[in-house]
Amino acid sequence: MRRTARLPGRGIPRLSAAVSVAAALTGWLGTPTPAQTQEPPETIQVGADTMQSDTTRFTLVGRVADMATGRPLIAAAVKFPDLKRVAYANLDGIFEMEDFPAGEWHLVIEQYGYHTSETDAVLAPGNEVLVHLRPDPVALEGFRVRTRGETLLDDRARRIPYRVVTLGPEVWTDAIHVDPAAIFRQRASAPIVPCDRRDSIESSTPGCMWFKGGTVKLAVYLDEGPLMGGMEELSMYMPEDIHSIQFIRNMKMLRVYSRSFVEKLNETRISLTPLVY
Repeated sequence: MRRTARLPGRGIPRLSAAVSVAAALTGWLGTPTPAQTQEPPETIQVGADTMQSDTTRFTLVGRVADMATGRPLIAAAVKFPDLKRVAYANLDGIFEMEDFPAGEWHLVIEQYGYHTSETDAVLAPGNEVLVHLRPDPVALEGFRVRTRGETLLDDRARRIPYRVVTLGPEVWTDAIHVDPAAIFRQRASAPIVPCDRRDSIESSTPGCMWFKGGTVKLAVYLDEGPLMGGMEELSMYMPEDIHSIQFIRNMKMLRVYSRSFVEKLNETRISLTPLVY
């Protein structure tokens, strides 16, 4: 018989010699449906006027826009995980990042209601980055006003310089599977693996992840505190008690938030502690 537990009550210049890079997308919705894959992907264009050594530093300028309309995407987050830096688009969709080192860097672009885009690009003085994001029709269809608690969680995630995969309330409300850990592995396409050989035999809930060629323990948090039992303990909770989950692969971290915790954030002036990365 399965044991269950209840969660506790707690204006940019025109680009020249542009190189277009199609970015494969994954997000909190998981694998795109066939209908979605027929749409054109996001594009990231890099104007390559000059190529300098990777010791050169300059001010990187770019613009984030809606793929369909070309309208600027205000407050879109542009992240460079390797540099641990984040910039945000202004009212014209333009972002700037000073003292930027020339070279090839991985970048992630996130915005509410759009598919997250990520790719590698060679950036140097004279480059300007133009990003087109594809609207997420499912997210827009389910659009609703975010509560104070949801805003706090989302804003903190956007300040993290790494990609954050979020499984929101709609995932858990409509969940058919009774195991939250299994839902997470499926919907987030997370590289979860057994921690050792014995784990693969005795446990149906692997607690480690594949990261940079090796196996590392996945740190699981529930409502800002560590979940000591990790993925195994998470599997015993009920999906309807969960509000959302945020997976931060570069930090080897899974953060779980209960509905009661988010309600407490809504009703009080409690703030969240910034994450250290």
